[in-house]
Amino acid sequence: MSPFPYDLVAAELDKYPNAKVVWAQEEPKNMGPYFYIAPRLDTLLKKTRDVHYEGRAPSASPATGNKAQHRKEVEAMQKDFMSL
Repeated sequence: MSPFPYDLVAAELDKYPNAKVVWAQEEPKNMGPYFYIAPRLDTLLKKTRDVHYEGRAPSASPATGNKAQHRKEVEAMQKDFMSL
């Protein structure tokens, strides 16, 4: 991801001009690379398309520590992703 491969990402995005751009990560929003990637994608897209985030909400810990809660979070992420 660093240095950010602007030319390679631009070539892929140019293949799909009508596609939604989604950044998906399993880590909470404040722990993964989203805040590094988002401004670079915005620069690359020149505000012609939005970058949609799909992943866990910001959290103080990287995992819930509870299997049932983890399963609910994963199912919610999958449902949200499918509705894009």
